[in-house]
Amino acid sequence: MPSRFFPLYNIDQPIGPGMPNKLDDVLLVQALFIEVSRFDANDWLQDVPIQARSLATSGVFDDTLKQWIWAFQRWAVKKFGGAFFKADGIIHPMPVASSIDLSVQFKSGRHSTLAFLCNRLWRHNRQAYLKIGDDYNVPWIPEGWGS
Repeated sequence: MPSRFFPLYNIDQPIGPGMPNKLDDVLLVQALFIEVSRFDANDWLQDVPIQARSLATSGVFDDTLKQWIWAFQRWAVKKFGGAFFKADGIIHPMPVASSIDLSVQFKSGRHSTLAFLCNRLWRHNRQAYLKIGDDYNVPWIPEGWGS
């Protein structure tokens, strides 16, 4: 049976309380959340307090991003179960072993929050998804694949 693969964004270090929160990683996750929120207003976004519903691409992990991560993860756990997703308030890098490995599952069997976020935006708006990579100069791995 044929299968379809799509580009996945990944980060270098975890994002969340007490995590490295690297500027480029945080910018990417903020941009993904902002775009996917345009389509998820009736899903997880309604669980973000009204005063925190405005997220900016600042590159800084703050209380607003913390609340967005928690709301998205809790919604994923509620919708798909704790066996598939973990609500820990942290966006972990995907467990990619090589440049052609598209694994989105950790050894625990749980799926990557980042992969799920990428997949949701890809399914809603492919152009917006790819534009994030262009806007934030996210390189294609292996090099040259996006050319």
